[in-house]
Amino acid sequence: MARLKQCSADPAYCAGQFPVASNPSGSIGDKYGVTTFPPATGAKDVRGVRIEHGFFARTTFVINKDGKIVASFSSKADHLTPPEHVHRALAIVRKLDHKK
Repeated sequence: MARLKQCSADPAYCAGQFPVASNPSGSIGDKYGVTTFPPATGAKDVRGVRIEHGFFARTTFVINKDGKIVASFSSKADHLTPPEHVHRALAIVRKLDHKK
């Protein structure tokens, strides 16, 4: 949790630009069918800090105002980069907004 707080507060990374959550047990990911992978030997984060926790493939869920998942995609299955996740999600949200 301390690593997440550090990364979230750092202006070079998240710094309040978007919400960041942590689920070390993987229980939330399990509910959405997202698989946890064990930590890779010698893995380090973008700041060079050793990573000792498991990973999820980056997965984006777009949820409408009624709480229904209207789209989901992942880096692993859909071969998307982080910026592509953002662009795809924004395009879907904008379409939802225009359906009012």
